Amino acid sequence: MSRFLPAQRAQDAKPSIWVEFTTLAAETKAVNLGQGFPDFAMPTFVAKILEEITKHPERVDWHQYTRGYGHLRLVNILSKLYGDHFLREIDPQSEILVTIGAYLALYYTFIGWIDEGDEVLIIEPAYDCYSPQVTMAGGKPISIAMSLPKDATSAGQYKLDLQKLYDSCTSKTKMLVLNNPNNPTGKLFSKDELEGIAKFVQEKDLIVVADEVYEWHVYGGNEMIRFASLPGMYDRTITIGSAGKAFSVTGWKLGWAIGPKHLLEPLKTIHQNCVFTCPTPIQEAVAQAFEKEFELLKTQPEKSYLKTGLSSELIAKRDRLSKALTSAGFRPILPQAGYFMMADYTSLDGPYKNIPTNHPDPIDFHFVRWLCKEKKLATIPPSAFYSPEHKHENANLIRTCFFKKDETLDAAEKILKGDCRGNENWRESKENEEKRTMFQLAPITLKPEVRAQKAQHPDFEKLLVALIRNVAQEKEVVQIDLNNAKKLLNKLDAFMAYGLYASNKCYWPFVREFLPKTEAQLLKVEWQCTSDRALSMAWLKDALNRGSFHFQLLGFKQNKKLICRFYHPNAFFRNYGMLERVVDECERLSNVMFAFPSPSAANQVFVPAAIVVETTPVQTSRIIRKTKKRREREQSESEASIPAVTVPLTRNPLPTVMDQEYVLNDLLARQRQRTKLNGFVADEPKSGDSPRLLHKSEDIDEPHEQPLEILIRKNMSGVFGSFADQACGSYDSLFVDDPPRKNTEVSDTHPPVEDTKCEGEINLQSGEVLKLAMDVFRDQRENLQRCFQVFERFVVGRPAERLLILTDQNIYILSQSLTTDNQDTSQVQEMTSSSQVEYHSHCEAAMDAIDYIGLTDDFQSVLLFAKQGTNFKMHDEEHLSGDVVMMATGDKKLGKIIADAMCMAAEKGGRQGGAPLVYTDSTPYALIVRRFLDKELKQSEEILHTSLVFWRETSTLGTAVEISHQGYLMHRSLDVSWWRKPNDDWKQSYFLLQGRKLYVFTDMTCKIGERVINLSGGAVETQEVELKKHHTFVLQITFPDRPDEAPIQLQCTSRDEMTRWMHLLSIALSSQDDGEDAVSCALIITASSLVICQEGENVLRDDFMRSLLVLNLTDLLSGVRMATEHHTCLILESNEMREWFFFRSENELSRICKSLEKFVKIQNIENNVEENTRQLLLNQARRVPDLWHRTVFGTEHLEMLEEL
Repeated sequence: MSRFLPAQRAQDAKPSIWVEFTTLAAETKAVNLGQGFPDFAMPTFVAKILEEITKHPERVDWHQYTRGYGHLRLVNILSKLYGDHFLREIDPQSEILVTIGAYLALYYTFIGWIDEGDEVLIIEPAYDCYSPQVTMAGGKPISIAMSLPKDATSAGQYKLDLQKLYDSCTSKTKMLVLNNPNNPTGKLFSKDELEGIAKFVQEKDLIVVADEVYEWHVYGGNEMIRFASLPGMYDRTITIGSAGKAFSVTGWKLGWAIGPKHLLEPLKTIHQNCVFTCPTPIQEAVAQAFEKEFELLKTQPEKSYLKTGLSSELIAKRDRLSKALTSAGFRPILPQAGYFMMADYTSLDGPYKNIPTNHPDPIDFHFVRWLCKEKKLATIPPSAFYSPEHKHENANLIRTCFFKKDETLDAAEKILKGDCRGNENWRESKENEEKRTMFQLAPITLKPEVRAQKAQHPDFEKLLVALIRNVAQEKEVVQIDLNNAKKLLNKLDAFMAYGLYASNKCYWPFVREFLPKTEAQLLKVEWQCTSDRALSMAWLKDALNRGSFHFQLLGFKQNKKLICRFYHPNAFFRNYGMLERVVDECERLSNVMFAFPSPSAANQVFVPAAIVVETTPVQTSRIIRKTKKRREREQSESEASIPAVTVPLTRNPLPTVMDQEYVLNDLLARQRQRTKLNGFVADEPKSGDSPRLLHKSEDIDEPHEQPLEILIRKNMSGVFGSFADQACGSYDSLFVDDPPRKNTEVSDTHPPVEDTKCEGEINLQSGEVLKLAMDVFRDQRENLQRCFQVFERFVVGRPAERLLILTDQNIYILSQSLTTDNQDTSQVQEMTSSSQVEYHSHCEAAMDAIDYIGLTDDFQSVLLFAKQGTNFKMHDEEHLSGDVVMMATGDKKLGKIIADAMCMAAEKGGRQGGAPLVYTDSTPYALIVRRFLDKELKQSEEILHTSLVFWRETSTLGTAVEISHQGYLMHRSLDVSWWRKPNDDWKQSYFLLQGRKLYVFTDMTCKIGERVINLSGGAVETQEVELKKHHTFVLQITFPDRPDEAPIQLQCTSRDEMTRWMHLLSIALSSQDDGEDAVSCALIITASSLVICQEGENVLRDDFMRSLLVLNLTDLLSGVRMATEHHTCLILESNEMREWFFFRSENELSRICKSLEKFVKIQNIENNVEENTRQLLLNQARRVPDLWHRTVFGTEHLEMLEEL
């Protein structure tokens, strides 16, 4: 049965506090002041009404099914009653829904109106069912806590900061829950407060759920103002009411929702498919009771139970319990309404304060348990009515229910005064404490004073991050003698210890919660220490030595309950944003070789983790001496006052004819040597449509070399003459920024070559042309036509820069790299710069082998399709197949020019049939894209715009969005031997996706890790698989580049959950290595959406494409256009997120701005953007490298280029 998992919404649900404390009160036979229900007789007149109904079995309309949306008699009287309160007519047929208690009315509301990702504002403290129901509906509860002064005595002193409402509201916010009168505080919102909330929801256009079940429990001269009665609020408010609360018959479980027809429709739809109708006799009794009360409210309010009787009874019981609590040392917070009262217990002493170190519950839970077990008085911990981030700040109170019979209050008073024998003295001496079972009163501080301040967080974070990055650059073993290592150790120690409730920087008790017992014992043995402080430092050093510090921090970060248990709210660890950033930075330390010596290893051989030492082990002391000497030597050299010598470079590397002859002889010698080793020859084109094929020749005769040598020598003067006016500068100058040619569509009429220069075209120098002729060209008669910079695998997410070389016979796709041979460095001034460049051919396509040329939408990519039965010549496995070649241009004009240039080159070379045809529609790739969009958008829409971009996502606060997701999954590994049948040994584990790593833990505590799946370092593929034996919703992760790593299958609980995992894994896989978060992808705009997508490696075979983000164009709030020296980008803002799109050229930026102008206003960053925002965006842009123009050389040797 292990394959059966609960639904995710059920897995996320937490046990209700009522289950624990109701059971505890029953087991201990305690006096129950916890649960909110009267334990005395119901009102006599209500009981008589129900009794009368039971005496008439002949009344079928009282005892059989009644109207599904509410008994007619009941909805009619409710419409009259609330019509008077709301100052409007209420349609009983369409604007009232009767439910099984107010609980179900709330549930219907959240399920009916909340979509996945919607946010709901909840004012805290709040009834504990709000957040779970919102979460179950797919929404996200957003908590806004009211504040209470430390010396408060009235619930009216709870204050709501309206600015917090505005700050917490986003474009995803859909609803606000208002509980008035408030449970558990007893606060009654004033007219001014309600009007402030009304103004807020009207400005933000929110639905309001007004939970007003205690509307009749108002006393002390206070006025109940129903939210729907405020101007303009009825049309956006669902009011929740309760008959059980109104007539003190909580067991009848009858409630209702009142609101405009359009708000109640989804509630009714759920209701009719859930319970359909409510008990008829109960509805009839409640209807008759309200009819009686309605008459009394109008004629004799002093005789009305709802108006007078209920409130007078409540205030008497409230004052009685308040007096008893005060006498016992509590400080009551007097309520204005309801039948609950909060009380501060922090002046009381007792064993409850000895909290177990491994318990995550706030201290009021322990106090309430102790009070129930030891003193037989049941109450409720109010921290249960707060979200996790506010629990520990509001754990100094208990909630009591005073609406109890006199006997219950008598028993409570007796407990509070002394004990069952009547002793009233609670303040006895310590000597008599063992003989007593009562309280010991003495003012104490429940938690030690912590002098932590949030103002120190930013400066400390800057210092810590700088140290981490500094130490992360170390290539050798990091010893304790290194100054930065000492500083880093101290700062990490301070980071762990700052704000601990425990004193003396002892964070070992916290860390111990995440370690297996065996590992904790081994640590004590290895480091030979027993005190908590010594163990804290020992763990820190050990984690750095083992390279597991970052991994363990990830586990800490996931368990916020334990963090709240051990750390003060002002601690570094409780600043979750700072914690997130520091954890990310600490990943840099995983590859640093730390060697902090432990006492047990002082005389042992040191071998760094993950380093295989093949030679004789070196003593630690020798490493220290060598490292220290090296650093001292480097420091002395850097500090020496040696004057800098600047050697100017000669502008022209070939000043004389002798130099040119020397270079020519050297190049020809190298070419002859290469040709002898592996010569290639091209066959003459055959007749008909047979393509021109390239193949390796069996025999290379001397005559094949001579014509080329003679040809080069004859044309040497002409070559240098044609390039005489060009300076042979650095390779960064090879990109041509000449104005592009006129924007014309691809046609059979090709413009002259010199008129079509644009972004992406490269002017080759003389030496480079010669090198191409000797190293690359396969036909001695080939003439170079054009050279462009293009990309391969761009939309796959792994862009590789390439040179596209067009000759009149062939098309070559090349990469460049620097040579590492230093034998010619002495002659550097006599050599061209091109002699240090090596060309690597990835593909060769003969002009006669091309069937047709395909252009994608907006000419962003160029595809070459081979004739049937013909393949292009490949030199690696990077291409999909031998019959299709795809090159990304990223620029519409460049795509046109490349297609034109290919056609012109084919015509000049005498291609049979003339220039190949060029297709822009109905190509196989175009059909794949349209099918993908139809499936993704669930409708067919016209493509308005396509661009190839580098995309990154940040929040409006400027931080990069981290890919993170977690949950329980069933999983199994497949045997790498494909012929073996997969085993059925499925296992359940807790998976955590963090960035580009998938961590597997035994459970959600993240204490014990099982494995780490690295999603970087080679191709990783995800796909849905269909299995037998009822295994559904299974996705499979495979590693094509890692033959020894077995694929893993993950089984999800639903298709939505599987889709979410696949979506997030796709984003993780598409992100760049080395910390770059800009992803190469395609941006497509349709009539309604903006789609960011990538394609699979074999897209032309399996049609696989995946979406990274789909935005509704109506959700776009603003746009900023940025064109700087290194970046040409567009920044779109929506839903608190900024989407950055980096384009290849300013023409592309202008083109997309024109496509989006009717959907969103786009401002220029130089003219129309606020200064603070402008500086923020420019600073963020500076941290992103120039993704389109990294270098002319291939990315494979980028590091070598930087060193040179």
